[in-house]
Amino acid sequence: MAFTSKKLLSSLALASMVSMTAANVVACGFTLDRIIEREQRTNVLNNTFAYSVTSWNTAYTMQAEDQKVLANVFATPLARDEYQRTYGDIFESNEDLSSDLVGQTNDSITWNYTIRKNAVWTNPENTAEKENIKFGDFWNAAEFVLKSSITGSQTSSLWKSFIVGAEEIASFYDQKDENGNNLNGHYSLEEAIEKIRETNSNFVFGLSSGSQNARDMNSDKVTFTLIKPAPYFESLLCYSVFSPIHETARKNHVPNFKDTWYSGAYIPTKVNGISMMTLEKNENYHFKEKATIDKINYKFLSKAGAGAARTLFESGDTTGFTVSSADAAGWKRYIGDDLDNPAFNQMYDVPSLDATSTFVMYFNSYNSRMDEPGADSKYQSASKLLQSKAARQFIATNLDRSQFVKYYSEKFDGGSETSKMIRNLFTAPGMAAVGTKEYYDYAEEALLDLAKTNQGTLTEDDLNLADGNEMLLGKSEWYTGDTNETLIKEIQDFIKENNLKTTGGKVQLEYLTNPEHNSTLNPAIGRMFTKFNSIANNPIQIVVTEATSESDYNALKTAGKFDLFNGGWGPDFADPSTFLATTTIGGDLDSYTGTMKSIVSNGTSNEIIDKLETSESAEFVEAYQNYTDNFKETDVNVTSDMNQRLTEFAQEEVKFLYEDFLMIPFYTRAAPKNYQVSHVMPYTASYDNMYGVSAYKEFTKKISKTLPTAEQLKEATEYWQNYLKFIEEDENKGKDDNIFWDINKNYN
Repeated sequence: MAFTSKKLLSSLALASMVSMTAANVVACGFTLDRIIEREQRTNVLNNTFAYSVTSWNTAYTMQAEDQKVLANVFATPLARDEYQRTYGDIFESNEDLSSDLVGQTNDSITWNYTIRKNAVWTNPENTAEKENIKFGDFWNAAEFVLKSSITGSQTSSLWKSFIVGAEEIASFYDQKDENGNNLNGHYSLEEAIEKIRETNSNFVFGLSSGSQNARDMNSDKVTFTLIKPAPYFESLLCYSVFSPIHETARKNHVPNFKDTWYSGAYIPTKVNGISMMTLEKNENYHFKEKATIDKINYKFLSKAGAGAARTLFESGDTTGFTVSSADAAGWKRYIGDDLDNPAFNQMYDVPSLDATSTFVMYFNSYNSRMDEPGADSKYQSASKLLQSKAARQFIATNLDRSQFVKYYSEKFDGGSETSKMIRNLFTAPGMAAVGTKEYYDYAEEALLDLAKTNQGTLTEDDLNLADGNEMLLGKSEWYTGDTNETLIKEIQDFIKENNLKTTGGKVQLEYLTNPEHNSTLNPAIGRMFTKFNSIANNPIQIVVTEATSESDYNALKTAGKFDLFNGGWGPDFADPSTFLATTTIGGDLDSYTGTMKSIVSNGTSNEIIDKLETSESAEFVEAYQNYTDNFKETDVNVTSDMNQRLTEFAQEEVKFLYEDFLMIPFYTRAAPKNYQVSHVMPYTASYDNMYGVSAYKEFTKKISKTLPTAEQLKEATEYWQNYLKFIEEDENKGKDDNIFWDINKNYN
C-alpha cells in the first residue's frame, strides 16, 4: 500500500481569521493604537533567543535552541518551502519538476545528489572571499560525527542508524586500552576505513562521491548508501546532521562564531553572550535573490515571566510574538473572554512549531548521584524502585498531568478539569499515515488488543489517544486489570523484599526543576506532586529538587542526576522511528532513561548492573531488550509495506507506554490556538517541523511595514490556500520559474 507522510499543514487548522472589533483597546495606560500605527523596517527581522548558541558546528550539536540560529547561517542538503515542497538547498533540485524527490534513487537505499555549482562557503568576515562546497566537506562532517567519543558530537546516532558502515567506524574510534585511553582517535576517516578492511575486506562506508567507495574530495557528487530502504530519507536531509562542515570546523565544536566559514543565507556578525546576536545577509548565498530580509537581530528573552515576549514587542524591540495563555495581562489585552472572537483582530492563528514535539516524564533507572562520594543510599533505592513495574504503573496512572499542563492550557480548557494539551503517545500526531489511516489509529487498535490480552477493562468506546483526552489518570484497570490497592501492595512488597531505604515509610523520588521557572511553571508542578503524595497508603513520595541555577539544571539533567524529569523530543524526519529509536537501549535518550548505565553487557546478553540488582531486574531488562529488538526488527526489515510498519511500531509503542509503563507521555506545548501578533506575514516561510530545520529558516519571510490588518491577513491566507490547490493540479507542482528548482539560474 502506498505510504503518505502526513503533511503538517494539512492536518492542522488553516489560519483562523478573527472578527473585526475596535482596535483602540486601552489597558493599564497602554493603547493598542501604539502598535497599530508603529512602523518597522521591512528588511530587518527582530527576533528573540532563550539560550546562547553552544556550538557553531552542525556536526556537533543537536540542541533545538542552537538549530534555530544555525539553520540561518548554514545551508542544509535539502529544505522545505512554505508550500510543503522539498527542494535542493546545497544539492541541485531534480530537473523533473513533477517529481516529489530531489535526488535519484531506485530502491530507497542508494541516494545520488549533485552539489550546486554556486553553493559556497563564505568567510566569517562576510567578504567576497568564498570557497566551493565539495564532497570533501561532507567527508569532514562524517569524520567529526563518527569520532563522537573524541569530539563530543551529539549527532552520531543518526549516522549510525542510517548509513552503511557508520556503526563499525564509530566502534573503531571508540576502542580504548586497558587504562581507558583512546586507541584510534588519531586515524583519519580514510585510514580508519583501511584499518577496518584489514579484518573485513568487504567493508563499505555508505558515503561516496558517486560510485561505491569513490572518494574524490573535490567532486560535486554525493551518494548516500543506507542500511535499510528509507522512502522518507529526504526529510532527514532537511536536517543539519548530514550537512557538510568547513575545514576550519574539523577539530572542535566551534564555540566562537569567528572560527568557521558559513554556507547559509546569513553570517553572524555580532554575538554577545546571552544578550544579543546579529546575523547579516550573505551575499554569496546561492538563493540570495530569494532573501527578503537583510538582517536578523536576536534579543535575549528573559524567562522571568510569561509576558516577557509581549513586553519586548510592545516596546518595539521585536517584530512579533505569540500570545501566551500564561500571560494574564496579555491574554486580557489581545484575546479577552472569547477565544474564538478575540478582542484584537490584527493577528492570526498558524500551526505551532511545537506541534510535532512531545514532552514526556522519564523514569531514570540510574540516578548518577549514587556515584558521588558519600552518596545517600536513597538514590540507589530510588533507582531500584523504578525497576518495579507496579511502581511505574502506579505513578503513570495516578499523576494528574493536567495539574501541571494547565499552566499552558488553562485558557483553552473551557472549564474542563482535563488539559487540552496532555498527550497520550510519545510519537507526535501527523507523523505518518497510510491513506486516511493515521498512525494514531494504528495505536488505538494496538492498545485495545493489548488491554484484552492483559485482562484490562478498556473498551472501544473509551479509546481516544488524541491530545486533550485523559488516558492514564485513574485508568490502571483499563490496561492490566490492576487496581490501585493491588499496585500499592505490590510496591510495598517490592520495597520490603529489596530492603529499599524509606523516609517516613515512603521511598523518595526526586524530580528535577529549573529555578528559572520558580515564578511560572514550577508552582504547577508542585501542585501535581502534592496531589499525588496525598493518595491514601501511597508508598512513594515525589519531592522537587531545585537546581541552584539554570546552568546547574542543565548539568544535572545531562548527567542523569534525577529520578524523574520532564523533557521534550522533536522529529528529525517524517517517520515514527524518529521518536521510537530514542528510547531503545543505546538510543539518544538513554542518559535520561538511565539505561546507558543501569543495563550492561555480560558478554552474551544484557543485564542490570550489579549494584542495582533487585527481584525484578530480569523483567525490567527484558522489557527494554524486547522493545529494542522488536523496534530494530521492524525498522530494518519492514520498510516497503507501510501498513505493516505502522502496525508493528504502534504495537511496540503502546506496550512500552501502557503495559511496561517505561515512560509517561505528558504534553505538547502547541496550544489549540497559536495566535501571532506580528509584522511577519503568515505562510511566507515553512511551518513544517517534520522536515529537519526548515521551519527555522527565516530568509523568505515577508515583513509588513505596519501591523497587517485583518483584511490583509485574510488575503494572504487565502492566497496560500489557493496556491496549494494550484500545486495539486499543476503537472510541475508550481515549480516553474522558481529559483529553488532552476539549477541554471543565478550562478555566482
